[in-house]
Amino acid sequence: MDTSLTLILATCAGLAIVGALAAALAPDTWRAAALLLLAAATAGALASLGAGFAALIALIALGAAAPLLAESPVSPRGLPARPAAVAAVPSRRLAAQLGAVGAALILLLFGFAALRVDFLHSSYRGGWLGTAAMGRLLLGHDALAADAVAGLLFVGLVAQTWTGWGRR
Repeated sequence: MDTSLTLILATCAGLAIVGALAAALAPDTWRAAALLLLAAATAGALASLGAGFAALIALIALGAAAPLLAESPVSPRGLPARPAAVAAVPSRRLAAQLGAVGAALILLLFGFAALRVDFLHSSYRGGWLGTAAMGRLLLGHDALAADAVAGLLFVGLVAQTWTGWGRR
C-alpha cells in the first residue's frame, strides 16, 4: 500500500509542477487549463497524504482562480493588455462572480475549521526532537504572545510600506 501511495504522490506532485510552470509560462489561452491541472494535482497530492480537508481547500481556491486567470485583462508582464472598458463585458463579470463564490466557499471552509478547532487528529509526537510538544508549548500557553509578535510584525511592515511609498 505504501508503494502505491508513493507513486500517486509523486505523480500528483509532478503534474502540479507541470501545471504551475504552464500557468506561469504558457500563452494566455492555456493558463486557465494549466491552473486547473495544478488544482487537481495539488488536491490529489494532499489527499494522498491524508489531508482531505486541505485538498478540498486547495481544489476550491485554485479552481476558482482559473476562470479569473482566463479572463484577466492583464498580460503576463503586468501591463494592461486591453482597454479598461473590457471590465464591463458580461463574461468578465461572470468570472469575477465565480471567483467571489470560490472565495466565499473558502471562507466557509475556514470557518468550519475554526469552529471545529482542529484540522487533524494525529498521534505523531514530533520525532526524536519532540516538535509537537514544542509547538503546543509555544502556541498553547503563549498564544497571546504569538499574536503580539504577529501584530508587531504587521505594524513594522505597514510602517516600512508607508515610508517606502512616500519616497516614490
